[in-house]
Amino acid sequence: MSDPEIPLEDLVALAAEKRVAGEKWQAVADAVKRSLRTVKGWPKGHPELWKKHYAKAESLLVKDAASEALHTLRKLLRSESETVQQHAAQKLLQLRDARKKPALKGVGAGGSPIPEVRQLVDYLQGMSHDQFHETFGPDPDPPVERAAEAPLGDPASAALAH
Repeated sequence: MSDPEIPLEDLVALAAEKRVAGEKWQAVADAVKRSLRTVKGWPKGHPELWKKHYAKAESLLVKDAASEALHTLRKLLRSESETVQQHAAQKLLQLRDARKKPALKGVGAGGSPIPEVRQLVDYLQGMSHDQFHETFGPDPDPPVERAAEAPLGDPASAALAH
């Protein structure tokens, strides 16, 4: 089932990436060709290695989400609704201004995109159902409700809860 020649660090990196992306533990175990018990034990058995790779994967995921958020705001600038256009323009200007400010305590000096993602989420949550669907159309794949399965030790639990 497993390939003993793949270094543990590479396996942990892939596992962390998949967990950050929301994969279930069994899917992660299948991807790295290790038992479920083994893979679920890595965060406790190799905490420094797990935290290092989990944080790196999470950072990449958040940066990617921030890029998508900016793309969404730019798309909203072309909405049929002037109100949606106006709100999107305001958010883009706020993001520009926020990037000029010094880093906040707890935010990386490299300009963590987490505040930008939060601003976009706040903006989208502030849209009415009609405004949202006017901009994005009907949802072809309604989200499937997912059970919370992150173990208490997952760094993403605390980071994304704020």
